[in-house]
Amino acid sequence: MNIIHKPYALVMLFTGSIGLMSVIQSQAQTDPSAWLLDQIHLGEMLHQEDLVSNSLYRLKKIDSNNPRLLVAEIQLALRQQHLEEAQKLLGQLRQIAPQAESVQQMTRLIALQQPSIRQQVQRARLAAIGGRYQDAWQIYHTVWQDQPPTVDDAVEYWRVAARLPGQQQQGLQHLVELLKQEPRNLLAWQGLINAYFEFGQTPKAFDLLDQMASDPLLRAEAAKLWWPRIRNFPATDIYRTDLKNFTVRFVNLPEEKDAQQLLASYDKQLADPNYRAKLHGLELVTRNAGLKAIPDLQKALVATPDDPILYGSLGRAYQQAGNRAKANDYYLKAIELDKGVTHQEWVDLQRSNQYWWLLDQASELLKKQQFVEAQRKYQTALPMDAKDPYALIGLGDVAVALKQSAMAERDYRRAIARDPKNIDAQRALLNLYLTQNNQRAEKYLASLSPALQKQFQDLAKQLKLTHLRTAAQKAQQQHQDKLELSLLTQLYQLDPSDIWVVYRMAQLLVADGHQADADSLYQHAVPQCSDPAAAHYAYALYLSATDRNTQASSQLALVPRSQWSDGMRNLDQRLRNEAAIAYARKLQAQGHLTAADQRLQSLGNQPDILLLRADWQAAAKNDVRALALYDAVLQQQPKNAEARLGKANVLISMGPSTAASEELRLIDTKTVREKMTIAQLRVLGNDWMTLKEYDRAKTAFDELRLRLTQAPMDQETALAWRDTARATVRRWDQTQALLESGNAMVAAGLAHPSMSAETMTAETQNNPQDDWLERSIRADYAQLYQQQTTSVTLAQDISRSSGTDGYSSNTTNTTMLQLDQPFGNTGHSFFRMDYVAVDAGSFSGNPDGDFGSCDAAETVCDDIEHQKATGTSFAYGVDLPDDWSADIGTTPLGFDQTTWVGRAGITRSLWDVKWTPYVSRRPMTNSLLSFAGTKDPVTNKEWGGVIANNIGVDLSYDQGGADGLWGSLKVGNLKGENVASNQREQWMGGYYYKLINQSNARLSVGVSNMLWHYQKDLSDYTWGNGGYYSPQHYLSFGLPVTYAKRMQDWSVQISSSLSHSWSETSSQSQSWGYSTELLGEYRVTPHWFVGVKTTFQHSPDYSPAYGLFYIRYALQGWQGDLNLPPQPLTPYAAFE
Repeated sequence: MNIIHKPYALVMLFTGSIGLMSVIQSQAQTDPSAWLLDQIHLGEMLHQEDLVSNSLYRLKKIDSNNPRLLVAEIQLALRQQHLEEAQKLLGQLRQIAPQAESVQQMTRLIALQQPSIRQQVQRARLAAIGGRYQDAWQIYHTVWQDQPPTVDDAVEYWRVAARLPGQQQQGLQHLVELLKQEPRNLLAWQGLINAYFEFGQTPKAFDLLDQMASDPLLRAEAAKLWWPRIRNFPATDIYRTDLKNFTVRFVNLPEEKDAQQLLASYDKQLADPNYRAKLHGLELVTRNAGLKAIPDLQKALVATPDDPILYGSLGRAYQQAGNRAKANDYYLKAIELDKGVTHQEWVDLQRSNQYWWLLDQASELLKKQQFVEAQRKYQTALPMDAKDPYALIGLGDVAVALKQSAMAERDYRRAIARDPKNIDAQRALLNLYLTQNNQRAEKYLASLSPALQKQFQDLAKQLKLTHLRTAAQKAQQQHQDKLELSLLTQLYQLDPSDIWVVYRMAQLLVADGHQADADSLYQHAVPQCSDPAAAHYAYALYLSATDRNTQASSQLALVPRSQWSDGMRNLDQRLRNEAAIAYARKLQAQGHLTAADQRLQSLGNQPDILLLRADWQAAAKNDVRALALYDAVLQQQPKNAEARLGKANVLISMGPSTAASEELRLIDTKTVREKMTIAQLRVLGNDWMTLKEYDRAKTAFDELRLRLTQAPMDQETALAWRDTARATVRRWDQTQALLESGNAMVAAGLAHPSMSAETMTAETQNNPQDDWLERSIRADYAQLYQQQTTSVTLAQDISRSSGTDGYSSNTTNTTMLQLDQPFGNTGHSFFRMDYVAVDAGSFSGNPDGDFGSCDAAETVCDDIEHQKATGTSFAYGVDLPDDWSADIGTTPLGFDQTTWVGRAGITRSLWDVKWTPYVSRRPMTNSLLSFAGTKDPVTNKEWGGVIANNIGVDLSYDQGGADGLWGSLKVGNLKGENVASNQREQWMGGYYYKLINQSNARLSVGVSNMLWHYQKDLSDYTWGNGGYYSPQHYLSFGLPVTYAKRMQDWSVQISSSLSHSWSETSSQSQSWGYSTELLGEYRVTPHWFVGVKTTFQHSPDYSPAYGLFYIRYALQGWQGDLNLPPQPLTPYAAFE
């Protein structure tokens, strides 16, 4: 409604807007017409019609044709309802001043006084009296069009407008403006003052009365307005002062006499102590201090036992004190005694008190779970207040307690229908929906008005927090760390005080490598937390989890010990224990096991402490002590898988036994395995593998494999994948093992999941920065991959030994073609063909009896042919590293003497010494005679082709440290065609020390020893001898030096040795010798490799030389490290 006009301006135009405050006596003398016009206006404002009439009469005598005179007469006639007289005067005005604006104004004013218009205005007044202000204003608006014709009408109009919804301030402001424009208008004063009183703005109303009373012309009217407002005040000191001031201000007025009489009555009452007690009690009740008011009110009641106000006030006092039963009694007495205007007040108060009394009783019954009685009380209260919703809310609460959701919803909705803005009713219904599902609560909340939604911002926030928490928990279960962190961030922004949200966020940030961000988060979050103790506790937990125990202890110390929870006490104890354990670990690492154990022992016999002590004793091989400590743990916790595994490992280290198996069986159940960590499952599987109980091992590794597919990528996961692959390749599936080994590479951060198998081999190359686990994982993958590789190698070997032409001077050319391919899960096999050409040269002359039977037939020996032989050998072999190996083949087919050869051995370990017992059958390749055989030029009989049938053992010890040992012992029986049999014993051994022991570079020095014994010396080339070196005694010592280096695509080794030997055949000799060897291999592409080998040896009687070139093709590409040293082919005839 846009009501902004100033209709009172019309009246001002009627009167000429003359300021009456400037009227002075001199003006009356100099301008009598103006003075009389002012008097007319003053009379109109003060509603003094006599003053108006007299002034008009006098003005008419001196200035009868004054237009303003006619305007005043028209207004007077209209006020007196003389419409015809007003119209007649309007005609005169038109004649005197036809162009004056006042003509139109008076025409409109008269038009508005028509009976039909006046009837509508009267209807509006009746509507306002009846409280139908909207109807009243609508009529006024239709008739006057926001321009009331007079000041009186304007006052009436704006008082009605102020009653409209939202228009109070605007209506009052217009009344204020009216008063400013017409400061002597009595109706304007009355309208604004009464409006202030009606709207409860009492101080403003009395301020206006005070201003009004200061005007001599308005003083009497002010007294008339003021007196009704104070005459019914009770006798109090404050009201007495106000009354006294009233008598002074309005002296000599009729109201002053009435005030004096009332003042005397006040004085009499105030002098009565019982009345004073009543006043004090009433004041305390007004201040809601009912309990304190009761004594004063009781005192007053003794003096005036029939005073209903005292009974009613005592009812209020007891009600405020919480004694509704007694309050009810006093209200009933007040109702009985009071037959006046306050009677209904006591009726209403008693009814309200009884209503709330019933609700209180019902609430207590509800708390005691006496639901039927509570429901009955609420139902009794329900009809006592048809507007209040709380009885219905109570009935809804009972229905909720009885799990009658539909009934509860009905009652809550009925309560809301009574009072839609009642927060308790709305909250009760929302809480009911929350117990059903959050979506329903959210939907209902969204249906509320914005004002009500604002009241439930806390609930809306809680719903959103609940939604985010649920989503975050789901993300955590699905290991969606980034999504979980995003949801938790939103949670934190909504509720920065939830420190446990911060704790989880920090965990995720640290796991993602952003510890600095996690630290910053805590520094901002801790001061904002509403629970400082919880904040410091959570921060301490975080610091402890990130290995900052000292800072964690400092943070926990900020919480007073009196506020510590069990969790805080446990954390404090754990931090103290970890500090002690850290010190003990330091002692143990320094080799002070006894002191470390004593330190841990001082912490008590908690299972985790005992377990750590047991592990240390087990690592130190103190088996008996370790077993005792493991048993101490198991006595407290029989199902402790870690202790069982530890005990089993100690028993296994003492030698696989039934006792170890029994320990493992106690925890190898589905229930226990499900609770094991990844590390524990790994150890369980490895133990079963050691005990050769492969079915149980497979079960453990199958469960571990499933667990690993959902585990985060870290070192523990990498180690578990590595061991799973090792178990898989040994017993089950080589291809699957390679995939699992690849998973270990990925988990360790050494490879990317998208890499192909061949590409991943590039990541197996040694890295000096690797730790033990990374080196192990790279090596395992490389080994598994190469075990599955098929390759073809073509090699050419040339060897030359110095000696006598026709006898011991041999040149041997061997062309080798070998196919290598996987065998089983851990080994490889080979098939090869060697084409061998041996050339001993020609005798420089007649053998003269030192070759075959030539000493008996000189003439026959004159034409001995060139000594040479050619042939092709075939062989097949299998090698399962650290298990067994075997090969079988032939000496070259085409030689004069051919036979089968081969070797079979098994490899085992004892006390870290690897030993390989074997049997073998190998050719003696010292000469053409011993290797290929020949024909006696005299008898034409075949002769030679010596074969050694051996039994022996190879030994080695190398733990990857700075040094190592090796040895070989064999005994053989040597036989050949028409060659005397022979026996031999051979020992070879040595020690080496690694000056450089790096992944890609090695330098070693050492000492070696050989000791041989042959039963016979059959080294000659006459009939019955074998042509092979066979001293009765041979002793040699050597000083070998070896250097090997590996680069990206190169691998080389250079070795040299200085030796001194003693030998005894038919004579004794000793000599110094040396040898040098060079090996090299180059990777051309991942599939193609080439290599060389050259060897040169020198001693006074023996100076052989060797040269070899090879080319290898690998069907599966290889980008990893090359072998160090290179592994060229060896002629099959030279196999050990």
